[in-house]
Amino acid sequence: MEQLLLQICDQENLGFCRLGDSFYLGPKQAADRLLASSQNTSKPSRKTHNTLLKKAASAWPDLTTPKEALETILAQTDLKLENADLLPHDLMPSASTPTMTLDQRLQLLLVQFDLGYELKRNSKTLVLRRIADLPTSGTVRFSDVDLTLAQYQKIKGKAANSRLRRNKKSVTVTGPVDELVTVRDFIVKSFTPPAPTVSEQQFTLTVTNRRSAILAAIGKQLQMPVDTSLADPAAMREVVSLSVDNVSLQELLDQIMAGAGATCVVADGKIIAKN
Repeated sequence: MEQLLLQICDQENLGFCRLGDSFYLGPKQAADRLLASSQNTSKPSRKTHNTLLKKAASAWPDLTTPKEALETILAQTDLKLENADLLPHDLMPSASTPTMTLDQRLQLLLVQFDLGYELKRNSKTLVLRRIADLPTSGTVRFSDVDLTLAQYQKIKGKAANSRLRRNKKSVTVTGPVDELVTVRDFIVKSFTPPAPTVSEQQFTLTVTNRRSAILAAIGKQLQMPVDTSLADPAAMREVVSLSVDNVSLQELLDQIMAGAGATCVVADGKIIAKN
């Protein structure tokens, strides 16, 4: 997914950033800011830190002002806003966020107005800042990345002004935002998550057809040959109906062959039905 989004953004001159399980696509400056948004110039208390990491969804109706949307996001917290006058007085359409941390929801709203926020030192007060006035550095941890030594050396070369910390399957980069983006793009291009194996795939299917036709369709989808030469031809011509939801391939094959007096297995790279 990230490789596809990166290609789209390169073609359309956009930036992108992952926020939990969601993705932001938009102006490069905004996306770059979101990438490093976990950094604040002051260190919050443990309680405030936990508040910023609390996950929820937020929503607001039509004709909501940015200030009202921000107040909606901050509801049920003890955080206060100091300078709401930086927010425009526009009327916004109805919108909702997916479930994400409070910090991510704040950043996602504010970045639309070229704003970010900082925490006032030793307090629970949010201070709005123009993006251009915010720190131009940050920290990003890239998880599930098993770097080779050569790849790690390449990252060090691309992030000469950053501090890198490498663990078994992650790398953390602290430095200028442009280097964070460069490292992120290198990692996205270098690592493709392995496709699920046939045994790991889940199938959802509702169909009425001949057994042979259903098996042929599954074989075509999986790019696997289907061999029914060892099964009773009459059983393979029989019309069956089945409806399955998120089952393994073997469970699907078992349901197709139910009542046929035959079995169906995957062996030697092909689907084999036999008596």
